[in-house]
Formats: sequence, C-alpha cells, structure tokens
Amino acid sequence: MKKLFIFLLLFCLSSHSIAKVGDIYSCSENAIVISNEAEGALDSNYLSDFSFKRTKDEIIFEKYKSFSSKFNMQIILNSLEVFTASGGRLAGDDLPVHSFLSYEDGRFTYSNYLYLPTEVLITTTTAKCFISNLS
Repeated sequence: MKKLFIFLLLFCLSSHSIAKVGDIYSCSENAIVISNEAEGALDSNYLSDFSFKRTKDEIIFEKYKSFSSKFNMQIILNSLEVFTASGGRLAGDDLPVHSFLSYEDGRFTYSNYLYLPTEVLITTTTAKCFISNLS
C-alpha cells in the first residue's frame, strides 16, 4: 500500500501534471513528410531538435529550423496539456503560409500549407516533447 501511495504521488508530480503557461518545451522531431500536387509525399531525413514557449495566448518558436526568425502562433484551444494553435504568415515573395499545431501530453504535430503560384506544398512534422523549463 505504501508503494502504491508513493507511485501515485510521483505520478501526480510529473511534469505533465504540473505543466502550465510560461513553460518552455524542448522537442525532437520523429518524422517530416512533405507533399505536393506533382510528386505526392516525400519523406525527409533531415530531423532536428527545437523548442517553443507557451504563453497564455501564443506559442512562440524561438529555435526551429523551419523559421528564419521568431514565429508566433495563436492558441485556439487550451486545456492543461492539450493545446492547439494556428497562424499565418508570408514566406519569401509574399507567398501565404497557413500553419496548424497540436500538442497533447508530449506529442507534437505541426502542419503548414505553402501556396505557390502553381501548387500547394504541405509539410507535416511530428515530434516528442518534454518540458525543459518550468516557470
């Protein structure tokens, strides 16, 4: 009984159960799939690590190879360790990019849609994340 109590106590104090606004998440990409209308899906072997900060209203990427500068996404669903965000921006030559992010208990997915003049380029990334800095 004592072991069960200790296990439950440790589980309740895990980083997932005390995660909150202001935390910084460190992630390692598992897979990237790039697809377009002409060639279909292409796997990418260029995986990397990245981090983001969760604020009350935004996800802020500060270190991610896909963005040349800091990039923010608006949180549209937020419930403890489940949140979703979306964003839009312009890439080079003023091409529109629409982005969607979903996070649940350490599992991260990100998709963006780049609208080129003749086709749409879709990139989807999955990653495993952990809270690296509790504020």
